[in-house]
Amino acid sequence: ICFSIALSLPFAHSDSLIIQMRLPYLRGEIVKAREYFITGLQVIPTGKDWIAPSVLPYFAYFLIHQKISKMAVFLLGWVDGWYKAKMGIQQPVYQAEFDHILSQAREGLSEFEFNAAWGEGQSMSQEQVLALAMEVLQ
Repeated sequence: ICFSIALSLPFAHSDSLIIQMRLPYLRGEIVKAREYFITGLQVIPTGKDWIAPSVLPYFAYFLIHQKISKMAVFLLGWVDGWYKAKMGIQQPVYQAEFDHILSQAREGLSEFEFNAAWGEGQSMSQEQVLALAMEVLQ
């Protein structure tokens, strides 16, 4: 799957952040990927508002492959809620990638578990969702 969300980010720092987080994971270097995700998540609260919804789908993808689908749905629910609150839309190619990640997360959960996690994710603040992501990584 081609993760082109990184290409749409307006600042080079965000591009490098996403690449740093993804490459070790794609190489199978889970410990290193985890370290980069921790570093990346620590940078988000001090960054621009748009960074978290751009980065969290990558982290959700990581969680799915670590068999933590429910947590991935929390994050993806928050991202969806963020876009709705900002009345923003993703370009079709980015939405397709998001939908693909979401369908992978949904596969491991019952309909009830999915809906509960999705709703909880949509009701979280950015601070809550980032703290939850950090908790998972610790």
